[in-house]
Amino acid sequence: MSGYSNTYVPPPNATMAPLAAIQFLDAVAELWMRRQRVAVDDPGTVRIRRRNPLDLQVAEHRFIPRTHPIDLDTSGGYGNPAGRVMGSWSRALVGVCAAAVIVGVLVVRVTNASAAVAQVCDRSGYKLSLQSLTGPPRTDLIIRVSAKAAGCELPDTLIRVQVAVLPFKKLPARKVILSNVLAPGGTATLDLGRVQRLRLVRATVSFGSQVVLAAQTKTRLKPDLVLARAYAGRSAVIGRPFFVVAIVRNRTKDVGLGALVSVTSGGAPLATKQLKVGPRGRVVLQIPVTLTQLGTTQLTVTVTPASPIETTLKNNTRGLAVEATEFKVQESATLAQSFAGYGGQFNHHVYAAISRAAGVTDDNAKDMERKMRELQPQFSRVFFNNTAFTDPDRMQSFVRTVQLAQSTGTTIDITWQGGTLSVANGTIPRFAAVLIDLVRARGITNLRWLTLQNEPNRTKITMAQYEAQYRALDPYIQSIRGQVRYMGGDLVRGPDVGAPNQQAWLQYMATKMADILDAYSIHVFWDYFDTQKLVDRLTEVRAIVDALPKAGRKPLYVSEYGVRGLRTFNGAPAGDPGVWEDGTPMTKTNVRPKAGRSIRPTTRCAC
Repeated sequence: MSGYSNTYVPPPNATMAPLAAIQFLDAVAELWMRRQRVAVDDPGTVRIRRRNPLDLQVAEHRFIPRTHPIDLDTSGGYGNPAGRVMGSWSRALVGVCAAAVIVGVLVVRVTNASAAVAQVCDRSGYKLSLQSLTGPPRTDLIIRVSAKAAGCELPDTLIRVQVAVLPFKKLPARKVILSNVLAPGGTATLDLGRVQRLRLVRATVSFGSQVVLAAQTKTRLKPDLVLARAYAGRSAVIGRPFFVVAIVRNRTKDVGLGALVSVTSGGAPLATKQLKVGPRGRVVLQIPVTLTQLGTTQLTVTVTPASPIETTLKNNTRGLAVEATEFKVQESATLAQSFAGYGGQFNHHVYAAISRAAGVTDDNAKDMERKMRELQPQFSRVFFNNTAFTDPDRMQSFVRTVQLAQSTGTTIDITWQGGTLSVANGTIPRFAAVLIDLVRARGITNLRWLTLQNEPNRTKITMAQYEAQYRALDPYIQSIRGQVRYMGGDLVRGPDVGAPNQQAWLQYMATKMADILDAYSIHVFWDYFDTQKLVDRLTEVRAIVDALPKAGRKPLYVSEYGVRGLRTFNGAPAGDPGVWEDGTPMTKTNVRPKAGRSIRPTTRCAC
């Protein structure tokens, strides 16, 4: 709004002359305005009171120019904008110069510090640079006035801006004329509408009392940074840095652009790194990030341009997930050349009354089911206990457990847990009926393996009796043998008392049962203070299997493994699997890779 104001704020560290001097300056400006009949745009409710110009008791007028509307001129007659601007202000300079003399006489500085205050210099103290960038849906002209000499104050407002879009091919020239354009820090951005790439744009700007600058530029395509990909490893050790890799491209061919690439989690910044991408450029950036909480963290990678001149920001963000863990496998220390994956042993009694008496509820059972599906085990065991033949509650629990395993996607091995298995006592026909029901009636397509007896080489069963059970069962399950194969063994190193016998059992199976068995399995347990035993067990079994007759060599599964602790603590028995050195049960530490009693780890490897 045009008008007058009686507000005056003295500069810091300055002592002003008597008010009469300032009033005299106002009177001089008032007299000059009357003589020249300076037009005031739309004064509104602010009235211009014409006073006696020499009445030094009244000082209430300060002229505030109004921002003028855009004046579009397509005539092509540019004239001399600098001359027009200077001509319109030539007589005004007389009054300003007189005012400057008076102010110079009347204002007294109290310190020398304000001698360094920036001032408006002549045109030699400034430089004008232009950047015309086009892209849908418009072209932006970026005007930057910079100081070439120290102490030259940058304008906050450009008094007049005249832009000429020069002829291009068959397109005529056009002009854009604006007044009082805001330019904080000497920078202004104008919307020129549509301007073709490579078309020349010329601009003349004026500010201060006598500064007129001109420059010319060629229109270029706006840059468009794209976060083409952002990725990291699936897991990282908590508290240790890892790299998030960001691949940033510039899709246009004219102008490069700097940017800040940031990694955040839930809006909280984790890391940042700067880059610059040239025209048609591609930059691969590694950003170190450290996670401080266990579990899966959702990360957001964002590219923020250093200047708001991009075509779009919609392709500047991507997300990824990284799981923070307490440890990571050292892949260089290879013990086996092939690995089928991890699994777990599902507790066949988890849905039975025996487990409810131990604290299992519908809620924590659902929580267990969710976690097992998230774990996605690759190979898992489910025991079948012969008590289920006479206990419907345990039978339904067994069936539900197998159905849960099926829902996780795991490969299932059902193991006859122990006890007499024969045709004579009816256990073989009844067990076969359970297996066929699972496959045919309940759709358990992931049931692929069947094992008889758990750790038979530490029991009284002989190797010949062991073989006889497989051969007796086989005719009863021929209808599902296309899906279900036999696994033999589940061997430990040897009986609780006596010499190791696993080699004798493996040799027997390789020579006497190779026609019916399709894989072997072992169990490996070690004390947390004796990790060498794990290496020894895997190494020795691998050597035994490699030495078997070629026809008897089968894939080898580790169907149980785990860590044991101290069996006594402070002189008292600690139970199985023992306790940590501070008395913490092993099942409550992260040393033992198993979730309580409902899951027992299993795996398959060439070990």
